[in-house]
Amino acid sequence: MRFRRIEVKQYADGRYGFDDYSSGEQKKIRCVTKQKAQQRALDIGVALANGRPDLAQIDPARLQRLLKLEAVLEKSPSLGAAIAEFIQLKANRSSRLVKSLRLDLGLFAAFIGPERPIAAVMATDIQRFLNSRNVSDRRRHNLRASIIGLFRWARNMSYLDSDRITEAERVMGIPIVPGKVNVLGPEEMRALIANVRDQYLPWLLIGAFAGIRSEEICPDPTSKKDPLRWEDIDWQHQTIIVRAETAKTRHEREVPLLPNLAEWLSPWRNAKGPVITAPVMPTRHETSRIGREIGGWKHNALRDSFCSYRARIIQNVPQVSYEMGNSIAMVRRSYHRRQPIEAATQWFSIAPKEAGNIVVFGLR
Repeated sequence: MRFRRIEVKQYADGRYGFDDYSSGEQKKIRCVTKQKAQQRALDIGVALANGRPDLAQIDPARLQRLLKLEAVLEKSPSLGAAIAEFIQLKANRSSRLVKSLRLDLGLFAAFIGPERPIAAVMATDIQRFLNSRNVSDRRRHNLRASIIGLFRWARNMSYLDSDRITEAERVMGIPIVPGKVNVLGPEEMRALIANVRDQYLPWLLIGAFAGIRSEEICPDPTSKKDPLRWEDIDWQHQTIIVRAETAKTRHEREVPLLPNLAEWLSPWRNAKGPVITAPVMPTRHETSRIGREIGGWKHNALRDSFCSYRARIIQNVPQVSYEMGNSIAMVRRSYHRRQPIEAATQWFSIAPKEAGNIVVFGLR
């Protein structure tokens, strides 16, 4: 490859430039500064040296963008390879998240083509993929979120242009209607307590009266998350510590150990180790089994109930959002504002002594 040097000179009007004959015809290049003229001459010289006279005719700003894109494409992995690397980095997260990413991004790769460089995937490609899915708006929203996560990671890895938002973020957001808030009544909760199997009783109580997520109390055994432990209960200060390695958000938080929950859990005051030791998560079978007692298990019912009743009593949404490990906006969407104060008071008054035929014999 032989580089062609183009001489820059100053003209009578004070501008700098040269005459470009790369297209076969004379084209006068004039710039205000010598530096700009030299850069333009260098761009044309490089284009000609690489056998690309077509690049020599491109607008300088556009040429710089094109050259930058080509440089990114040269080091960009294929979409399939990028997805595999991204999911591998998520292996220590919950198995449900990894499974969801593998499904969502697998569908995306199949549509786009796994061999295509990720830097060559445009917003229009992503939009066409989302449009091709005959699914609900919420599902389409979740697919877009998975793709955005992948592209942001790829940008951080310099697989994409680091100076601009990703193509995935250019795709218009999909508005979704918040899901139904499922609030249990006090009598329904009593029925669940009366019928839950012994090994899952602490899960039911902590979920209902502390609002802690099931995946934090007893995560999937295949995940690397540390479950809630009896040692996490601070009996002296009446709090439950949801450690960073337990929390879904990876941020530690304190949840109040309310009086009725403290009474329920008192038989385990000196217990050690995971709160739930059963090999099967309660959300796999136990929820459907005890759900028959109340006409069917309601999705997220324990957290929705805690959130609604707790917010109704203390009238402090920011505090409830901290206790639940959610944003304030999420909590505002996730509690039922019309819960009567009587029901909320009854909810946090459910205790062994008033549970009728329910008897707790230590570690039952």
